[in-house]
Amino acid sequence: LKFLKHPPGDIGRFHIIVFDPPTFSNSSSMDTPFRVQQDYPRCIRQCAQLLTDDGVILFSTNYGDFTLDKRNLKEFRLEEITRETIPPGFTAKRFPHRCWMIRRR
Repeated sequence: LKFLKHPPGDIGRFHIIVFDPPTFSNSSSMDTPFRVQQDYPRCIRQCAQLLTDDGVILFSTNYGDFTLDKRNLKEFRLEEITRETIPPGFTAKRFPHRCWMIRRR
């Protein structure tokens, strides 16, 4: 999260960023606790600033009650790819994670 907030000036741009944050963190190194359900829009925007023009963010979370609200990210194209990322033969009623491919509009 510190890297997203203050990336090195010479870092360049990425074609792909895998963003798989924890569900919750109250690390003493942070000013406020991180909650994926509340903080994902800000973090995705910060990731997007590090992308090439045609870059993509793969956003994944294992928070079972997570809801991605597309209204919070209108400037992006969001494609849920959860089913494509679940191992063959997985039969649980609830997926172990959810995953989206995110691109700029």
